[in-house]
Amino acid sequence: MKYRKEIDGLRAIAVLAVVGYHAHLPGFASGYLGVDIFFVISGYLITGILTGDDRPTGQVLAAFYLRRVLRLLPALFAVLLATTLAAWFILLPLDFQNYGWSLAGASAFLANFVFWARSGYFESEAALNPLLHTWSLAVEEQFYIFFPLLFLFLKRRFPSLLLPVFVGSLLISLAAAELVVRFVPFGASHTFFLLPFRAWELLLGAVMALIGLRWTVPSRLGHSLLLTGLGLVLWAVFSPGVAGRTPNANLVLACAGTAMIILGGGGIQSAVKSVLAARPMVFFGKISYSLYLWHWPLLSFFVYVAMRAPSPGEAAILVLASILLAVLSWRFVEQPFRAGGFQTTPVTDAWRRNARIVAFVGFGIVALGCVIGLSAPGARMVQDAATRAHMARIDDPEEVEVCLNGVLATAAPPGGTCRFPAPGAGVPKARPMLLLGDSHATDLIPPLRKIAAENSVDLEVFARLSCPPFLQDSAARNGRVNLLCRHFLDNVSTSLSGARFSTVVLSARWYGSVLDDLRRSPASDDKLRGSFLFRELSRTLEALGPRADRIVVPMPRPEAQSEIAGCMGRSLRFGHPTSACLPQRGLGHPAWYQNTVRILQLATQGRPGVVLVDPTVLLCERDGHCPAGDDEGGWYSDEDHLSTRGSLRLAPLFRQALH
Repeated sequence: MKYRKEIDGLRAIAVLAVVGYHAHLPGFASGYLGVDIFFVISGYLITGILTGDDRPTGQVLAAFYLRRVLRLLPALFAVLLATTLAAWFILLPLDFQNYGWSLAGASAFLANFVFWARSGYFESEAALNPLLHTWSLAVEEQFYIFFPLLFLFLKRRFPSLLLPVFVGSLLISLAAAELVVRFVPFGASHTFFLLPFRAWELLLGAVMALIGLRWTVPSRLGHSLLLTGLGLVLWAVFSPGVAGRTPNANLVLACAGTAMIILGGGGIQSAVKSVLAARPMVFFGKISYSLYLWHWPLLSFFVYVAMRAPSPGEAAILVLASILLAVLSWRFVEQPFRAGGFQTTPVTDAWRRNARIVAFVGFGIVALGCVIGLSAPGARMVQDAATRAHMARIDDPEEVEVCLNGVLATAAPPGGTCRFPAPGAGVPKARPMLLLGDSHATDLIPPLRKIAAENSVDLEVFARLSCPPFLQDSAARNGRVNLLCRHFLDNVSTSLSGARFSTVVLSARWYGSVLDDLRRSPASDDKLRGSFLFRELSRTLEALGPRADRIVVPMPRPEAQSEIAGCMGRSLRFGHPTSACLPQRGLGHPAWYQNTVRILQLATQGRPGVVLVDPTVLLCERDGHCPAGDDEGGWYSDEDHLSTRGSLRLAPLFRQALH
């Protein structure tokens, strides 16, 4: 496959966009889309390599996979080893233990599954993981495993189907991503991290390679494609987009622009190609892989220690350090292991020897990651105040594990209810108590279970992650229908049909249902009555009113900006004030908190039997200060969910509401 300098120029744009975005440099509003540019380029390059190799299938596959190993793994393993050494000295115990699993996932090209299961790319805590960026390498490698097999099968058996199959697969992948992000809870996390919903980007590059091999693009069209493509790429990268939603308009523009440059620049000379093929652009293109690998650990460790984003000056220093490390890595790690480039030379003994070395190191790193992940988290560190604070991280109440998704570990009734029978078999019982909501409902199980037992009534729990208890709504949230929430709430409505309860507790993270400008500035009562939260909560209260003697609605609890135990531990270790770690009313956004509370007041006032309770009465002090716990333990399991101790602290509040 012929080397094209402008492709290295595209790589330069991609990596500099990603680095600028991660470093919080001005102007790189959607710089994360550089990863998507890389995906399209990768699909194009590997298709060209496979198309130009006419040797027997076994030899083609052996050479292809060997080149991928020697191209990607040496630099990756060098970064992983260096990052692990730094993590040993910097990370606190539980973070280091979690790092071990990230290390194992990154070295085995399963990092996207690790981060998909644990967190989201755009969440604040994600910036603290020094290997987060390896998710994209995992997606590419997983594509490299399956794509060559299908490609060579079609090439040898059904060559006329190559283009139709890959165009069809591209459209299916893109459509699936859009459907999942619209209708599946946490769909944005699925479509961001998982190959089936990213495959369309790599396939777009593959399709461009196939089209370029079959048809010659006319010169005038080529010039138009190059100019338009570069404009789309730059617009997508430097204009604000919808971060956290994959796919989005800017992402599609970036991929389309990359495809246009690839297709249009094959056989012509133009000003656009000259710009992309300029020496500085080619330089950054050549070191782009190493620069991508090195920049994120440096930035992540800075944020971990400083507990803030870098200033522009600090970011510039970190970026320059990343470039220096990238140049050294490219020269002394990448180059010695690479041979043959895009040629189809036979696999040599030297290649096999290098591959064995890389494989041996890789297995060692996977094993090291597993050992770290399984080790006792505090064993390697002095038990100082910072470590003790970090090790005080508290798990959710045990009931959350069995009730959060509305399914008990044992046989659950058709509605998926989680039922806690009152003690005393055979004793006549009053109507049961019902707890309905999202994860902010399940962490109230300990006090409500205790109160239900005191009153000899059963407690029934219907809860699902991120599903507010809006029974008369199609589970719409943020203006979008959520199919799993709809199914869950349909089951709830069916199960509750004809049932009566002594008490119904409706609990949710109400902030999530207060939308748009109501988060930014105080609003009038008339405007609040037109809000999504007011409308749907009012409908739910009207539906439940005839079925319950009393309905209790907890107001928003104080929340912290990040996971409290980890924040406290880092603050103590690195000399920062711990006050920034404490919970606050309204996440420090007074208008958001004020509007949410007022909507709840408007929706509940004047309704007989409906009681609004305020957790801040027991979770905050009179001066407005909200502690994270007391001498006997913490009140939070993360930044906004209560621990068992914290939730039991609210028992008097609910007892008072029920009498």
